[in-house]
Amino acid sequence: MAENSHENWKDAELEDTSDLYDFDGNLTTYLFPVTANGEESGYVIYGVNEGNDGILESTREGEHPYSGVDESERIYVGSLMHYKKIDSGEFEDLHSKQLIQEEDLQSEGPLSQNAIVQRLL
Repeated sequence: MAENSHENWKDAELEDTSDLYDFDGNLTTYLFPVTANGEESGYVIYGVNEGNDGILESTREGEHPYSGVDESERIYVGSLMHYKKIDSGEFEDLHSKQLIQEEDLQSEGPLSQNAIVQRLL
């Protein structure tokens, strides 16, 4: 990482990337964990879709929100919208721990401005 970067990222390294998908299984982003001096020091999420490419989310401390989540279960649909696929048709919000059924979700395309609308009443 650049010497002019945030102090937590001086001498930091990007770790192996992992793919993140939307609820429909479409590739949306790459996750790059960052380590400095052998410790987790944040992450970068990089968009891969036209119109949503580039850095979409990052933090400079701690571990990424998918720590402990199998790579095949990682769902990303927008900034701070991190989910885990539980089984066919069920997802867990990694922040609220709320379980969401697939029929309660409506996608408006990969990482569109209104990426996912939860129809929970």
